[in-house]
Amino acid sequence: MPVKTGTGYSNSFLLFYQRPHFKVLVVGGGPAGMEAARVATLRGHDVTIYEKNKELGGHLIEATVPAFKKDLKDYKDWIVCQMSKQGVKVELGKAATALSVAAFKPDAVVIATGSVVSIPDIPGADKSILTTAIDLLLGKEGPGENTLLVGGGAVGCETALYLAQKGKKVTLVEILPEVCSDVAMVKGKLTVELADSGVKVLPNTKVVGITEGGVTATGDDQDTMTIAGDKVVLSMGLVADNALYEELKAEIPEIYLIGDATEPGRVGRAVHDGYRVGAAI
Repeated sequence: MPVKTGTGYSNSFLLFYQRPHFKVLVVGGGPAGMEAARVATLRGHDVTIYEKNKELGGHLIEATVPAFKKDLKDYKDWIVCQMSKQGVKVELGKAATALSVAAFKPDAVVIATGSVVSIPDIPGADKSILTTAIDLLLGKEGPGENTLLVGGGAVGCETALYLAQKGKKVTLVEILPEVCSDVAMVKGKLTVELADSGVKVLPNTKVVGITEGGVTATGDDQDTMTIAGDKVVLSMGLVADNALYEELKAEIPEIYLIGDATEPGRVGRAVHDGYRVGAAI
């Protein structure tokens, strides 16, 4: 689904309400951070992004691996291009700390540190068979021939579809009665594509343990079952990474927390957050 930037206002609106030119530091180069940097630069500020990874994009990087996410990839490529086009300074491989932020001496700081994978506290979470959907999509781990994907939200469903389209046998395990419940607009399309691609879906199924041969789980009847697989892929949500903000919020007068660092959500909300804050600086 295409991502729309802005809120219907023209760039002239952004420029009309200019403040004195600020030295702005954006921590995090995902969709929220890049949009904040883009808009703040349009308003005449001197903007620098610190990004801990070797490329910009945040979770857009792994989200745009499947070929069927072309619209989102087009957006990612566009917003990354805007950083150089608008003159945003980008420091890749730069993990910000409270000390490095203070040393930068910014007039305003935008914390867009995103979110990290939520790993459940269940027996076997340290098994070598286990990986995450993000690491799999980034190529850090290879898929199995018989993959168990735990978590049937948007990321889990899209990862399952991606693997099935590559010829892998995939079982999608979801604790809720239905999969794709967090993406109502495309739920119908996704569930049809999962079925057409041969993905086996197990709703109302709770994983209670991970073994070297798959997972143990309980269903509606609460009886324990074994589901065999040679790779277990977790897609059980994200948690906000806001530790740096908590460390700095009492020290920096003008500091903003945006995007997944406030609460993990959809790309559109992160972009809107970035636009809103970029326009406020």
